[in-house]
Amino acid sequence: MVPRKAYRLWLGDPFALADHFLPLWHALDLPRLSYRPDLSFDGHVSDIDAVLKRPDADRLLAATQALVDGARIALTWDGGAADFMHAVWRLLPFSTRSELWPASLTPSNSLAFDFVAMPTVNDETRKRYLTDDQIDSYPTGRYEENLRSAAETGDRHHLVALLHRRSRAQTLRLAVVLVVLAAALAVGMRLFTKSPAGGQGRPERPNVPFPQRPPQVPTDYPTT
Repeated sequence: MVPRKAYRLWLGDPFALADHFLPLWHALDLPRLSYRPDLSFDGHVSDIDAVLKRPDADRLLAATQALVDGARIALTWDGGAADFMHAVWRLLPFSTRSELWPASLTPSNSLAFDFVAMPTVNDETRKRYLTDDQIDSYPTGRYEENLRSAAETGDRHHLVALLHRRSRAQTLRLAVVLVVLAAALAVGMRLFTKSPAGGQGRPERPNVPFPQRPPQVPTDYPTT
């Protein structure tokens, strides 16, 4: 439906598409749709302000921090599950949004979504996902604290920087690239750096024995 590259670069929000294109349940042909995203940050900043004014803001921030940390969440579906997931999505950094896959309602989790709402969360999913009762006790993290502080102080530049932060996967890829580049540079320096002796190595010093000193005979012995 959406090219993967475009989704990762400037969208990362399936809820925005769902809100923009209402389903045509009785359509016989699939229409060709076009969508121009709002690339300004004013809308994102106002969305964060609106979400943090909700009564369940603490729970939303806890779920956001859990997703940023790499955890996955499974909710028991009710009438407010989709709205809760949409609100959490507004608080996530852009990089994290484009890497996670949500499902606001699914009968099973066979596709292993990152953020999912199900009529019943089975035992197998509970082993690998945070559930409703575990979100409230999730420890406070740095992203959550910085996001709340920037919103309360009205620091727009800080909010924009938080939204543009690298995800855990991007940070790991960057670290791997740096290690590979450092290793390649070290190997290249060993291969292409010539020694002072024209590449033949340092000449060996001839093994010349040191002359031995003659024994010193004392001259002050008493004579007979």
